[in-house]
Amino acid sequence: MRDYSIVEYLPKDDIGYEVVGTTLYNHVMPLIRYKLGDIVGINHDAKICRCGRGFPMIKKIYGREAEFIITPEGKRISIVNHIPWGINNLIEMQLMQNNIDEIDVLVVTTPLFKEKDFTVLERRCKDYISPNINFTIKKVAKIERSSLGKFKTVVQKIDKNLKA
Repeated sequence: MRDYSIVEYLPKDDIGYEVVGTTLYNHVMPLIRYKLGDIVGINHDAKICRCGRGFPMIKKIYGREAEFIITPEGKRISIVNHIPWGINNLIEMQLMQNNIDEIDVLVVTTPLFKEKDFTVLERRCKDYISPNINFTIKKVAKIERSSLGKFKTVVQKIDKNLKA
């Protein structure tokens, strides 16, 4: 099998490396130095992978660059889309971090969204993100979208280089 891409790891602050890829196989629609938005840690001490390839080995996947929450414990959490799964009458959710220990949870719901649904959502936020954050759940009519019709799951309003 021939190589079909070039993967680069560009230093990203003191967090890790941003993954950038160039395709070598797709001649119709090549991607040249495409920024994936993924931040990873590289294992600089590793020799060669057991498979025989001499490429750098990733030791940790930190997540997406654009969307992450910084917890009071110093964790960076980028994947939060599992939090609302299975909560009845919840249509959409957005987490807006205003402070290291404060997050507004904007929710679009059906009229059947009740107090117990609020309680379940708040409990999940504390369990999956941090028990040391005050989550304020706010019902909204809609969540702001980009010109492409998408919305961010996490909106950060604090310094992303903040160290808790």
